[in-house]
Amino acid sequence: MDRYSSRLITAMAIGICALGAMIFASTKILLVAEFARMLIGVGAAFTTVSYMKMTSLWFKPNKMALVDGLLATGAMTGALCGQIPLAYLVANHGWQQSLIYCGMAGVVLASLFLLIVC
Repeated sequence: MDRYSSRLITAMAIGICALGAMIFASTKILLVAEFARMLIGVGAAFTTVSYMKMTSLWFKPNKMALVDGLLATGAMTGALCGQIPLAYLVANHGWQQSLIYCGMAGVVLASLFLLIVC
């Protein structure tokens, strides 16, 4: 994180999560599914470290704990609020197609992050 741009690493991490979700949804081979799930976990881990790095760059040290806490709360709130639409999507399209849609949304999100975040 210190050597390369946090913006680039975060966009790549989001993209890796998205790619992992799409691979996981489209495979029938256990080893490939395990690898795809690992990609999702690696991408998620880097995004967490990345937002902590960005808060250290953008905010004063005495505000870092507050901002990190708010970001973690926002992430959990987003996951909570996303459950109903995801359940609806799974009920109507199946879990595999729903994960592919989530992966495509992740690719869009990674692209937007790369374009918008300084």
